Amino acid sequence: MNVAQHILAIGLQVMYGVPWPLAILIVLVCAALVGLFNGILVEVAQIDSFIATLGTGTGLYALAHWFTDGRQLVGSLSPNFIAINTTAVLGIPIPALYVLALAIVLWIISERLPLGRHVYAIGANEKAAALNGIPVRYYVIGVFVASALIAGFAGCVLAAKLRIGQA
Repeated sequence: MNVAQHILAIGLQVMYGVPWPLAILIVLVCAALVGLFNGILVEVAQIDSFIATLGTGTGLYALAHWFTDGRQLVGSLSPNFIAINTTAVLGIPIPALYVLALAIVLWIISERLPLGRHVYAIGANEKAAALNGIPVRYYVIGVFVASALIAGFAGCVLAAKLRIGQA
């Protein structure tokens, strides 16, 4: 999924002149919609998650090829956009800090909040979690959306690193 997102982030800026913060926002919204679609495929249509995400990823890869017409997207990108990958804080590259911050947030959610305990319970035994009153369908779809948002942000960082869009 990162391929389609990094191409979209660069394509919006290079081909359509969209300001980089808006391009990132559009990529994140599209990523959330893809996550929602995957979650609905898995929970409502009862398609195996591996098959659903593989199929969606293949479709997105095809869309990326169509969007770029099989060519590289090269153009002028804002230095502020490129800085989301090239900045360093106290000598530590900013992508490492993104990972650290995300790991801390996910640790807090999974270890300290009821949301994390519910997701853990669903992963251990979905039927038992449902019998205990956990709205399994909503949690699973929410996890797909959250995962897609993380992948969308990673695609934006990848776009800032590569500075070209190539499917």
